[in-house]
Amino acid sequence: MKILFILLILLNVKIMANSFDTSEFGKIPIVYRGRVVPFDTFARVISKQLAQNIGLAGKDPVKFCLQFFDTSIQLKDIKAFSIKSSILQNRLDISDNKRLYSQKELFSMPAFIQFSNYYNQKSKAERKEQADLKAYSKLANNFKFILDLVSGKVLFMFPMDREKTNWLNLPSLYQEKTKKSIEALDYFSKLLIALRDKNQINFNKSSLNLKNFIYLNSKGIDENKLDLEINYNHFEPFSLSYFIYIFTLLLFIVTRNKNYWYLPLMTGFLGFTFTTLGLLSRSFILARPPLANVFESIIFASWICVLSAHLLFYKKEKQNFYIISIFTALLILSSKFLLPISEDLLNLEVVLRSNLWLGLHVCFVVSSFAILSVSSVLSHYYLFLSSKKLAIPDSLIFYIHNNIKMGVFLLGVGTVLGGIWANSTWGRFWGWDPKETWVLITLIVYMILLHCKRMSWLSDYIVALASILSFLFILITWYGVNFIIGTGLHSYGFGTGDIKLAILFVLFELLFITSMQRKRMSLIHA
Repeated sequence: MKILFILLILLNVKIMANSFDTSEFGKIPIVYRGRVVPFDTFARVISKQLAQNIGLAGKDPVKFCLQFFDTSIQLKDIKAFSIKSSILQNRLDISDNKRLYSQKELFSMPAFIQFSNYYNQKSKAERKEQADLKAYSKLANNFKFILDLVSGKVLFMFPMDREKTNWLNLPSLYQEKTKKSIEALDYFSKLLIALRDKNQINFNKSSLNLKNFIYLNSKGIDENKLDLEINYNHFEPFSLSYFIYIFTLLLFIVTRNKNYWYLPLMTGFLGFTFTTLGLLSRSFILARPPLANVFESIIFASWICVLSAHLLFYKKEKQNFYIISIFTALLILSSKFLLPISEDLLNLEVVLRSNLWLGLHVCFVVSSFAILSVSSVLSHYYLFLSSKKLAIPDSLIFYIHNNIKMGVFLLGVGTVLGGIWANSTWGRFWGWDPKETWVLITLIVYMILLHCKRMSWLSDYIVALASILSFLFILITWYGVNFIIGTGLHSYGFGTGDIKLAILFVLFELLFITSMQRKRMSLIHA
């Protein structure tokens, strides 16, 4: 872990936006969502919750949060609230959705006050059903959260006894009235004074004193792990990998007909290294396999795609297949920008608290989805070559077929392991849960494809075509169940998605197949 920590420090470049530095406060431990995290992590989650990534680019999230404690600033004047819902924007007569609003600005709008009164008259059930009321509920909850933040109700950062695991928040600290509580309050008060006066030296000193107090009165805090988490937050390895893969594709286009074919291989491996570094960091920080939610499954699937590229297609004559695997990883990573998923570092759900079964079951299933994704994109390439009457490498259908076989094997093993885990957790091996059902359907579809191929009932062209169509069942299994159906025991993977994305994907595939088929038939009859 020390090597990983050093690498992240070397890769992390921090640019100071202005003279007042809040990084020392970002290192202070705080209990949040059931684990001890650096305040830097807490601040990032809170700033995203309030601003929804609007106006946060290049800004320090710790400074964003600390402005609520700065007594030189009026709370009502702080611009921290975003309104991204188009429906709510229309109701409030707001045209600019790319900015943050202060409470003073919002409550000075007649339309906002009118809608606020309308909201207060509705029942809880109605607030959950109507889209505009649901959007306003999030905004109202953020208003309440700011009050809890300023009052210190959510700041569980004051341990009083090394033998106890509970940490006090600010109101509880006021009531404690012990020598330790008075000492902690003194450090915190001096810190707020230094923040108000923009006194950097006193701010850093107070932050360090408060941090030392926390470590002295608690046990089990790994300072190296917290420092690693801060560097992970600043480094953003997965975003870096994403842009490196884009550069790899552009580099391939430039060098494909030259003797520099190895350059895309090198940049692709660099992106793979950063993804590996990010996955290892999450694993060390959370003490579990990085496979517990949709975001982590996306990252792991992209990692498997690039891993297969370097294991199978590292030679010059296979560079087209290599870049297709990189392209597949890039497509998978792109979904994290399209889907409403959280990248936060979170503890395991209670039902998932088995590192062994989580590592085995999810690893096999997600790996199968990744391998079958590569097979699908290779099949697109096969149909494209066929429609242009270009030479089709003999190895292309070989890799399509073998990827399907490997994907089916991984999916089958993963499904059985999931059943064994379900038996120990839920008391039954199989329960026809939507996720289980669609995984089984997907497995059967691909097994039928493999059987027909083995019996020589299908031509290579039809195998490629069937591979593309079969992937639509993975779309239902992964996206449909998690983001559209949203029911069943696998609720830890659910999110709020849009069926329009799935429809657009299906339409694209049908249009692609139809277009390639028409071109192919025109060439045959020419």
